[in-house]
This record gives sequence, structure tokens and C-alpha cells, in this order.
Amino acid sequence: MNLRLAPPGRRWALLAGSALAVLGVLPQTALAQSCSPWTAPPNVIVSDTTVPVYDAEFAQNDNRFVWADAVGTVWIGRVDPALGSWLPASGQFTQVTTGALSVPNTSGNGPDWVYSQPYGHQLAITTQNGSAARGLGKVYFDGTSWQKLLLTKGQSRQLPIGSKDENDPLPRILYLGPLKNPPPGSTGTQTLYWRYLDDYTSEQILPGVLTGAGRWVKGRRSLVYSAIDLTNNLRQIFEYDIDTSTATRLTSDPGNKVNPWMFQAPEFNNEYVFFEISDYTTIGVYRNIAGRWTQIATVKPPSIGTYIASADPFVYDGRSYISMVTSTNSDNQNKTAPTDIWIASIDGSFYRQVSNPTTGIRKNPHVYITSQGPFVYFNAKVNTGGTTAYYRADSGLLSCPPP
Repeated sequence: MNLRLAPPGRRWALLAGSALAVLGVLPQTALAQSCSPWTAPPNVIVSDTTVPVYDAEFAQNDNRFVWADAVGTVWIGRVDPALGSWLPASGQFTQVTTGALSVPNTSGNGPDWVYSQPYGHQLAITTQNGSAARGLGKVYFDGTSWQKLLLTKGQSRQLPIGSKDENDPLPRILYLGPLKNPPPGSTGTQTLYWRYLDDYTSEQILPGVLTGAGRWVKGRRSLVYSAIDLTNNLRQIFEYDIDTSTATRLTSDPGNKVNPWMFQAPEFNNEYVFFEISDYTTIGVYRNIAGRWTQIATVKPPSIGTYIASADPFVYDGRSYISMVTSTNSDNQNKTAPTDIWIASIDGSFYRQVSNPTTGIRKNPHVYITSQGPFVYFNAKVNTGGTTAYYRADSGLLSCPPP
């Protein structure tokens, strides 16, 4: 769930003579590659196949990842920044704590990083909290050892997502909590909340109907999320300012939208852009033009699978990309439908399948940038017996960049 960055180098320029470029609207073009044909090198197993690893979350700037095993033990693994190998392959470099509600048994995702001061990179977890079956906890390194702390008033809350601003003295978490006054006919039981990690009195419920799929915006005191827009009964994207406690609707066009990400794009002089997944089939990319969020591109890889999930942004060599899963099944939790892993540029001009062409069930891609360029890590079944492992796919963006 982290935005991965790399130092800028080659710069992508919009066509100077294009009126669309002047407006900041990016035309969607055909599949393009600077070296053709490009064939993905064989995907490499990086994890120990005897140790199932679930939902590894990477911290790019200190070469680590965190995960929880099937019995709730939280581990930190390390990544070789030169080769992209896991150290060790089991992912068990440091045992952090126990008692987390783990993937895939009892929680929708595992531990997440929270960047902070003075404890550096803390962890937010779902755990048993008092008498509550699920609650919020944090884990931090006190200079000597890792300490686990149950968050005050954290009962009946779960699935925290941490803010990612380095040295933040007031780190924040976004999470699910009890739904109060559900709308008529709703079957939902939870809604989005936010709070400062260490201050339960700051807790606020995000405004909107059936809120979900939120992310913190790095460098801004805000978050983006989806909610039902009662003017058209479609799921739209909103930005919430935590200082003013106000939500602004960013989209109003057709399609139910989920999975928003807002980040700074070097293509636009580090202006903020955002994308969302519309109807689980296309990615819409938006830029603020003259005070109005305007869709500037549609991203749709030429994949066998029609549906898109787990879309994450990353920036490499002065250009913005999205990694994603494509599937023939609209349910991202489906465990039998074949899936592939793709990357795409945010202008929709460049697509590349980085998973091997063999049929497989692949989930949860995350990008980590090595000295050999970006690698995409994902979880997949090793054999028909159900054994899973983490694989590493070379993006080819160093050896074979887009034009």
C-alpha cells in the first residue's frame, strides 16, 4: 500500500504540438515498447515455499517488508536492494510480535507501516483488543526491542492503513469501524474512520454513505476514498481534509469507482493526480485542470482478463506507472480464476505483462525498486496442491524502458 519512488532520470515529454497535451489530457495509444519484442524473464520464487507468506507490505526506503503468518506472528523480512532477493527467503528476519489477526484466516489484510517520529516506521495491526474479537494495535521499536500496544478505544475496529509521511510527529491511521445508522436496505456493518495513531479523542467517521477503499495522500493532510453519491447513486471518489473535516467530491462521471490513489506525478511537475478503478474494468486517471478534477486518461491493459484489481502506483525514472492484477472474474477474493500481473503508464500508452504467460492464480502485487530497476512481487500458487509462494517479476523498465 506504499508509493514507491526512484530518482528521476529520463523524462517523458508530451507531444508539444498536441492540443490535448496543452490541456493536460493524455491520449490513449496502442501498446508501445522501445525494444520489441520484449519477453518477460522467468518469474523467480523469492520466498521459502515451506513458509506461506501473506500480504507482504514493503518499505522501500529501508529495504524491509512486514507480514503476519497464519498463527498471527508478525515478521519483518529484508530485501537485497541490489538483487531483489529476500533475506532470508522465509521472510523471518525479525519476529516483531504475536497475536495479530492474520491473512488469510481472520482478516482482510495484514500489518501496515506507519511512518512517524520519534519511533520511525511503526506498524498498525488488527488484533484482539480487550473483550473485542477485533481491535486496533500498534507495534513500535523503542530502541532496544519491539513493543506491542493495544490502542485505547480501539475495540471493534480493524484493518488499519497508516500514513506514509516520513518523520511525522502525528502519524494517522484509517480503518474500519462500526456502521452507525445504516441506510435503508443496507447490509453493511462497517464504515471508514480515521484518527491520530496515539490519540483516540481525534477519531472521526468519514462522511458519506457506505464509505470504503480509502488511502492517505502522502504530503497532504488528507485521504481519498469512495462513497455512494446520492445525486446519481453511483460510487464516486472523495477527498477528506482532516484539518477542516470536510469532504470534497472529486468525480461525478458514470461508473462505480473504487481503489483511489492520489500521488505526485513527475510528468506534471509533481502536481497531484489520482486514479480509480471504474466498474472493476478500467482505470480512470484524473488531473486538476483550472480547479476542476478532469479525467485525462483511461488505462485498460490488453489482457485476457477483463477485470482489474489491486492497482498501486509507483514512480520510476521520471514517469508514473500502475501495477495491477487482471482477472476473468470480477471478485478479487476468488481463489480459482486465472490472473495475470501487468504494469501500465498513467497515460495509457504503455502496457506490459510482467507475469509469465503460463496460466496461474496470482494476487497482491507490490513494487520494490532495486538497482536493476523495479521488480513486481506477487503471491501465487506453486502447484496444484495449493502451496503458495512469493514471486519476483522483472518489470524491464531499466533494460527495456518505454519510448
